[in-house]
Amino acid sequence: MYSLLLLILSYTATLNALNIDPSSRESIVEASGIVGQKMFSFYKGDEPGHVPGLFEGSGSHWWQTGAMFGALIDYRRYTNDTRYDASVTKGMLHQVGGNNNYLPANQTFVAGNDDIAFWAFAALGAAESKFPDPPAGQPQWLALAQAVFNDMTTRWTNKCGGGIPWQTFSFNSGFQYKNSISNGAFFNIAARLARYTGDSHYAKWAEKIFDWMTTVGYITEHYWVLDGADERQNCKMIDDRQWSYNSAVMLGGSAFMYAYTNGSDIWKQRVDGFIDAASYIFVENGVIDEYTCWLATVPCNDDQVTFKGYLARFMGYTAYLVPHTAPQIFSLLASTAVAAGKTCTNMCGFDWRNSTFDGRTSVQVQLANFEVIQSNLMKFMPPLGDGSNDVFVTASSGGTSKGDPNAGASSKSGIPSPEQIRDNTTADKVGAGILSLLTVAAVLVLNIWIV
Repeated sequence: MYSLLLLILSYTATLNALNIDPSSRESIVEASGIVGQKMFSFYKGDEPGHVPGLFEGSGSHWWQTGAMFGALIDYRRYTNDTRYDASVTKGMLHQVGGNNNYLPANQTFVAGNDDIAFWAFAALGAAESKFPDPPAGQPQWLALAQAVFNDMTTRWTNKCGGGIPWQTFSFNSGFQYKNSISNGAFFNIAARLARYTGDSHYAKWAEKIFDWMTTVGYITEHYWVLDGADERQNCKMIDDRQWSYNSAVMLGGSAFMYAYTNGSDIWKQRVDGFIDAASYIFVENGVIDEYTCWLATVPCNDDQVTFKGYLARFMGYTAYLVPHTAPQIFSLLASTAVAAGKTCTNMCGFDWRNSTFDGRTSVQVQLANFEVIQSNLMKFMPPLGDGSNDVFVTASSGGTSKGDPNAGASSKSGIPSPEQIRDNTTADKVGAGILSLLTVAAVLVLNIWIV
């Protein structure tokens, strides 16, 4: 009886699967729209009594909403479908925080540098795609990304020779861990700001971050991106687990640096290296896969199931910005989208390897599917060099978003250049501790006032 039930369920799933034709723009748009709607159905931020910019329920985290908004901005970029515009704008502006730097008071105790970065990715995507600018008097997309970047520069220390910590404040667990996703995301933001603004200040920071990650051993000679290490051990004991989103942010940032430098040999080499490494590590039988999930003794959590979606996102970006990579990338994205579509019944599944639904139906799983399917639309976009019609405009080629080079909380203490970074003195450390205590007090007072 049980076997018969499984057979019936399998047959039903096959009937309801999304059959995606990756050579057809219409097929991909339709599939993206279906999966995007399923994903967005989890979001209640537009409804009375709910908080804009937040998912609700166990397993959902603040940064994941920023990741979803980034994906929806891409969806508009690819399809011109404006149905989510108001929700995205409302949610993204609600979460900017008192310093307009994506560090709202109610996230102070949980927001890491990596979490904040995904909101900055969304803001950058909005600026680069000419997503409608917020009303006058509201924070603007470019300025929000600049605020995040500026704040991250002030978190750089010379413990381990450089790098920023995973967490933003010393009272948060993980503050002594310097990881690849936080530093890689910082690199990605710097690279994108360099290309958008043309300002070499951002490019110098991108190069500094990349060089440090290579020197400390997080990026290997084969372009594998290892997870991170504890600064209390001078970052010598590296956690060598590999996650696809670490490779994703490094690949994407390298692609933007390639574009910024007009196709320099060194950034071409790095782009090619990250693509080859990711294709070796995170692909099984032509399908993108989070292989670390199958090595773990417990299933991947609701953060980790999204990671391969960001690899697809930044692969799509890379195929556009670095055209010689397009055939390799689009072939992989096509086969992965077909496999992902076959897991979609009412919802889509996480394990794309067997092209069947595995029962995982969270918003995070839908986000990963949405990312990989819609990334295939990049191949139908106008070619690079089309000026204001470029997929990624710049301030000099049609971009309308207004910036503020001094944005963010860091503007109060000064924004360092890469050359100004120095070793932390005892006085610095004492000052940081006092600042953390004052921040805790301020947040508590604010929360009491709100209640």
